[in-house]
Amino acid sequence: MKKQFVLLLIIMMISSFFLLADEKQDLWSRISQENNLEAKLTLLQEYESKFGQDQDERSQLLYLNLALTAYQLKQFEKTITFGEKALTQKDLDLKNKLNLCLWLANSYNVTKTDLEKAHAYAEQVIALAGELKASEGKESHEKYDKQYIAPALRIQIQTLYARGKDDPEMISQAARKGLEAYNVEPVRKNADLLFSLCNGLFGLNRKEEAVSIMEQLVEKESDNTRYISALAVWYSKMGKKDQAVNYLEQAYKIRRNVKTAYNIAVLSQSKDVDKAIRYLSEAYQMNPSTQSRVYKLLRHLYYNVKTKGQTQEEQDQGFNAVLAAAKTRLDQ
Repeated sequence: MKKQFVLLLIIMMISSFFLLADEKQDLWSRISQENNLEAKLTLLQEYESKFGQDQDERSQLLYLNLALTAYQLKQFEKTITFGEKALTQKDLDLKNKLNLCLWLANSYNVTKTDLEKAHAYAEQVIALAGELKASEGKESHEKYDKQYIAPALRIQIQTLYARGKDDPEMISQAARKGLEAYNVEPVRKNADLLFSLCNGLFGLNRKEEAVSIMEQLVEKESDNTRYISALAVWYSKMGKKDQAVNYLEQAYKIRRNVKTAYNIAVLSQSKDVDKAIRYLSEAYQMNPSTQSRVYKLLRHLYYNVKTKGQTQEEQDQGFNAVLAAAKTRLDQ
């Protein structure tokens, strides 16, 4: 009788084991087939609750899937919890680690729970992407640059700005990260971000540094009049009129307009009155109003400075000739 009882107990234990194994496999299959993200996350959490302690081949996949699904649902606190558990799994390959670090960097940044961790995970993304670029060859570089390195740099910029928007050193670091992001991925959003950071840096009295970084951007964005004109304004505020005029003339060549022509004239009038008159005459022809500040300055420079001492008739003839020449230049 005792032997029969022991045998029955063994049979029950074996049956329970197979039933549990069947339940485990069935639940994993349901997870694999589920397309609804919220339902999938619920199933994954159920699997973790029941089988999360099992150290088998599915442990790594479980936490990777939990982190990914939570991230896709923008449930960033759960992404942090599951993502950091996933990073502790053995034999995690570089690509999975790369994705986890990016999700964690963004999650910490979005939630603002730990900006230093966000920055550190972003740094890991940059390092891991660099390793993968080196091992996979040039054909993979663009993918890693756009999908990983540039986003990681933008996260670092955001964390630096959030931690010290009024701190010149923090904004300096952010601006240099911005230049790095632009060089990695030279698109408008990165250019605008860098421009904004340089503008902030200039406002924090790091003028030379802001101008230096901005010049590197303008060198590549040579047709962007907004950037060029800003650089001209900064040089003007620094008292460097020649550099300001140089950049204003670059902007004017790209897009002629009254404001830029007038500003060139104002900055040039004390050193080169002929240049000032040339730009003012073109500005006037673009908006021919005798009541404008353009016309008043033009008449002053021509009649009271350039041709002072000539007869009224000579001055009037010369002035009309200047206006006609300006119209001809604009019509070309």
